[in-house]
Amino acid sequence: METASGTVTAGACIVTVSTGVLASGALVFDPALPATIQDSIEALPMGLAMKVALRANGPDRLDLPLHCSVDRMVPRSGETLMPFQCWPFGRDYVQGWVGGGVAWDLAHEGEAAAIDYALSQLRELFGGRVDRLFAGGGSLVTHWDADPLIRGAYCYALTGHAQARDRLAEPLADGHLMFAGEACNVPYAGTLAGAWISGQAAAKAAAIG
Repeated sequence: METASGTVTAGACIVTVSTGVLASGALVFDPALPATIQDSIEALPMGLAMKVALRANGPDRLDLPLHCSVDRMVPRSGETLMPFQCWPFGRDYVQGWVGGGVAWDLAHEGEAAAIDYALSQLRELFGGRVDRLFAGGGSLVTHWDADPLIRGAYCYALTGHAQARDRLAEPLADGHLMFAGEACNVPYAGTLAGAWISGQAAAKAAAIG
């Protein structure tokens, strides 16, 4: 493996970067990856989940118990939902998350738009007191879409391509090259557990080989 710090040589290589990184071409394989592996990467694009945390500037807790979750019924198809975790472990902030196209749109529009969106969702539930409570209290917005080492949150399989996860996990070159991560695990795709299990399986296969 050629890196900016020099050449690394090993008996086996386990690649655990996201499918977003693999699809970007940031890593170059020579010889090129088999068509089945490349097709599997393209069939597992990255989705986005954005989290927005808002810190309260005072003692108001919106009449909610500590460490609770809040959501609402979506009355019409096509409307979005941003669930919130409120006052986790008694702390002074709430955090909401949203995914799909809304998350990508907010990521492109910037942090201010994401914060405004989160406040609007809370305002529907608790009214104008939300603006007073969170004004100047601090905020945090995740940027997994912009991280060149991730390029999203976790992958999803395109319709009709669920088998791509298994194909991507198949060892190559007599076990000298393997892919692992949440993209390669069934049934725990998209989770830390899935990534861990997949990595363990690849490591065991490399050690045996």
